[in-house]
Amino acid sequence: MSPFSIAGLVGVVPGPAPAAAEHTAVALLPGGAGYGLVGLALLAAGLLVWSLVLRRRVAARTQALQAARAELEGLRAAGEEARLRLDAETAGRIRELDDTAAEFRAIVEAASSGIVLMRDRHIVHCNRRMDEIFGYAPGEQIGQPTRIWYASDEEWARIGEEVYRKIWQGENHQREAQVRRKDGSPVWVRMSGRALDLAHPERGLVGIIEDITREREMLEEAQRARAMAEDGARMKSDFLANMSHEIRTPMNAIVGMAYLALRTDLTARQRDYLEKIQGAGQHLLGIINDILDLSRIEAGKLVVEHIPFSLERMIVNVTALLAEKTAAKGLELIVDVADDVPNELVGDPLRLGQVLINYANNAVKFTERGEVAIRVRRREAGDGQVELYFEVRDTGIGIDHDVQARLFSSFEQADSSTTRHYGGSGLGLVISRRLAALMEGEVGLNSTPGVGSTFWFTARLGYGPAQPSRFVPHAELVGRPILVVDDNAHAREVLGEMLRRMGFEVMALESGAAALDEVRSAEAAGRPYALVLLDWQMPCKDGISTAREIRALPLAEPPHIVMVSAHGRDELLAAARSIGIQDVLIKPVTASLLFDTVVRLLGHAPAGEVMPALVAPPGLELSRLAGSRVLLVEDNDLNQQVALELLRQAGMRVDVAENGAVAVDRVRIQPYDIVLMDLQMPVMDGLTATREIRRLPGRGGLPIVAMTANAMAGDRERCLAAGMQDHVSKPIEPARLWACLRRWLTPKTEPVAHVVQPAPAPAGGGEVPADLAPLADVPDLNVRDGVRNALGKESLYLALLARFVAGQRDFSAHFATALAESDLVSAERFAHTLKGLAAQIGAHTLGELAEQLESAVRIRAEAVVLVPLQADVTRRLTALLAALEAALPAPTPAAPTQACVDVAELKAVCARLAQALAADDFASGPLLETHEALLRAGLGHRFPLIAEAARSFNFEQALEVLQEAMESLGLGS
Repeated sequence: MSPFSIAGLVGVVPGPAPAAAEHTAVALLPGGAGYGLVGLALLAAGLLVWSLVLRRRVAARTQALQAARAELEGLRAAGEEARLRLDAETAGRIRELDDTAAEFRAIVEAASSGIVLMRDRHIVHCNRRMDEIFGYAPGEQIGQPTRIWYASDEEWARIGEEVYRKIWQGENHQREAQVRRKDGSPVWVRMSGRALDLAHPERGLVGIIEDITREREMLEEAQRARAMAEDGARMKSDFLANMSHEIRTPMNAIVGMAYLALRTDLTARQRDYLEKIQGAGQHLLGIINDILDLSRIEAGKLVVEHIPFSLERMIVNVTALLAEKTAAKGLELIVDVADDVPNELVGDPLRLGQVLINYANNAVKFTERGEVAIRVRRREAGDGQVELYFEVRDTGIGIDHDVQARLFSSFEQADSSTTRHYGGSGLGLVISRRLAALMEGEVGLNSTPGVGSTFWFTARLGYGPAQPSRFVPHAELVGRPILVVDDNAHAREVLGEMLRRMGFEVMALESGAAALDEVRSAEAAGRPYALVLLDWQMPCKDGISTAREIRALPLAEPPHIVMVSAHGRDELLAAARSIGIQDVLIKPVTASLLFDTVVRLLGHAPAGEVMPALVAPPGLELSRLAGSRVLLVEDNDLNQQVALELLRQAGMRVDVAENGAVAVDRVRIQPYDIVLMDLQMPVMDGLTATREIRRLPGRGGLPIVAMTANAMAGDRERCLAAGMQDHVSKPIEPARLWACLRRWLTPKTEPVAHVVQPAPAPAGGGEVPADLAPLADVPDLNVRDGVRNALGKESLYLALLARFVAGQRDFSAHFATALAESDLVSAERFAHTLKGLAAQIGAHTLGELAEQLESAVRIRAEAVVLVPLQADVTRRLTALLAALEAALPAPTPAAPTQACVDVAELKAVCARLAQALAADDFASGPLLETHEALLRAGLGHRFPLIAEAARSFNFEQALEVLQEAMESLGLGS
């Protein structure tokens, strides 16, 4: 067989089909012989069929493989696309991160503060500003310890301990320190630091460092500038004070002398010259006062006080300073205080009054006719304080709206043109604004040109001690009809409203004719008027004419008539008395004055108003203080007498020093249990004396108590600053004095039995004692009040009156001299002393005038205010002194000297005198005067010693000398 064989053919075709074909061929051609062609044909056919099948299979497989390959190609392309997209996003993110990092690096590098990252007190990274602050090249600090910033290892360790302790406690640390640059030069920095992660300290902390060297230099410059400004302000204040004194000295003389000259007979030309001199002087003094006040406010030296005061008393003082000005221009001065406004307050009455006076002076200046009204209202209350609203309203020229906003600025006037009609420095209102601000208040105004202006301010004040209402009449007076007649509607309304609040039935009319008709109608209706209040100057029919006609009416019970007027007091008094009217009220009428006048005329004292009896000292408590040694420092002999009587009746041993210098000498050589110190004294005042005493060895704890008629908070603060511990006001109230003594004196172990109890004072409704009957006719003297202040002892009261007459006779001369020499401190002290002494003896009206005078001196009032007040005080004091001299018993003339002394009579007189001295009784004085001749002859050289000691109220020493004399002369029992 040829090389072509079945097996070879079969071997070409893989798989089971060729194998089967081979098997078939072998079966047909056993041994390869016989059926060769047939077998080959069959084999070829089989192979052909199989090849066709196989081709289809291969085509299908190829197609599947091609589909798979296409799918794989698609997946590969998608993967490549995703890879390319991811690579692009990654590159974008990397670029963003690079940009952000670059921005942050730029921010850190551009920061004006140094920024540093530190780990273990080593610098890991810092910005360029850090290198600039510390003087290093860029990057030079990286890797170095923070020790390079400090001058020493100790400083580095100390600051590091402090800083890291706070930072790892979660706090932000900040401080200012002086550190060191690379070249060793100092630099001031402000450092702050914070931990990156408190849970992982190894991550370090970040610090921010600012160079504050320039800031520190500016601060030091500001401090130096402030010191220079304070020195300048102090120099300015000193200069102003000196210039004020230099200007005031001649100006006070010019104004005062001009005022006095104007009261003499002058030609018309002379009067014109003097009036112009006086006006110019007053204007200049007003400017000086304003400048001084403003300089004190700007320097922060003016503080408001917080003291108890009476609102009504403050307003009375204000209106007293305005009365003459309003009367000179024919203006009504009206005061309207709402019923819910408390009278007893705590604040600064002097500054309240100053603002009201500033406002009212402007109101008077810009008002030619009509009225000036002072109104007080309550705004709000709470937390122990009340806000009061004060306003001064006038009917003057008014102020344009565009000017109002700047009126409370310095040196501003409503009319600033060169042709302005009204003068003024423009300081009064700015001073008022600042004073109101110091009292937690505001200021403002409402004005209509041609109608008038209202200037207002508010102030926050404390409540004073609660006082029962004084304006409650007796039950029989409630509802009694009263007629008020006044042509001024506002004045009529205010007066009527005050009476209605008091419980009276009021009819208010505007003319005398209407009043006559009303009186007739009321009489006919069976309800006649009990009282008629008549304004003096009314059109058509004035008050005097109306009163005369009312008196002429056929009335069953004619009403009481009271004249009321705003001006022309002397002329009105004469006219009223000519028709039998004794009661005249001068506007503005206060509620208390109105109430007292009404209830007095209607025949009833105010309900429950009984003069309290003298409070006797608690015997047992004070007896434990008996024997205490007291130094009384007082320059006024009348006040000495009262205090001595009080203290000695409690069994205390008292020495007297007439001024602070004597007190210092006494304390230096003699131990005392307490010192009672007056403040205003000649030679050395109480504050200076207290400071000197505190410098003495062993006197640091000595109780020193101020005794003065002033109760100003500033006085108390100065007392405490000087070393005083307490304050007792004058007139001396026994209860307050006892309370003070119990606070500061150490009680003795056993009470002393001989403490003298004072006699009770007469009750308010009792008659004046017979021995004092001549004093009942002394005008303006309340004898019952005086006796009460004198501990209920008539002999002491008579002694006080005698000393008042002797001590105040030269008041007018002393006060006038002080004013002429511009010694305002002495002038204020003279008025202050008179105020206290007048209150002590019961001369209340004089005391009030003296208080107004003292206030006027204190606020440096103009001469046009001060001089009339001085004249009023002088006139009233002169009248009182003359009346007292006439009423007081004349001293018994001394009997002629006897050559022979009646021993029995001398013994009896000495025994009585010894008894009086032992009881510290002021009756020893009259005994010495009555029996002077006998005692002088019998006791010889000892009599002057006894008399001097008794007159100085040193009764203990007088008794010792008397007992020695009696023993040596054999006059003892």
